[in-house]
Amino acid sequence: YTIDLSDGSYTTVADAGVNLAAISFDPETNDLYASALVVIGTNKDRLYKIELPSGAPTIIGNTGLGVVTNTIEFDNQGNLYGAVGSNSALSDFIQIDKTTAEDLHLPGQV
Repeated sequence: YTIDLSDGSYTTVADAGVNLAAISFDPETNDLYASALVVIGTNKDRLYKIELPSGAPTIIGNTGLGVVTNTIEFDNQGNLYGAVGSNSALSDFIQIDKTTAEDLHLPGQV
């Protein structure tokens, strides 16, 4: 979306065509990444790279955890992190390989 700050109106710029839980820009490459929002079924842990300006999603892979990554964020060095879990369970903080989407198992992570 683009948002007109003077009146709050918005315009759709692109549509990824899939439901997304979270998006984040890589500060080193300015690439846009997104985690899938899948409530029922498989691929709840899927990670996408979003092509700009079209919005087309490219599947990178799955974290291997089988649950939705509710939020994703990059640090200043371009490392990707996320929080996984559900409303009825404690969330885990994970590090994600941005080339394969695999969970990199942070110290102390179960």
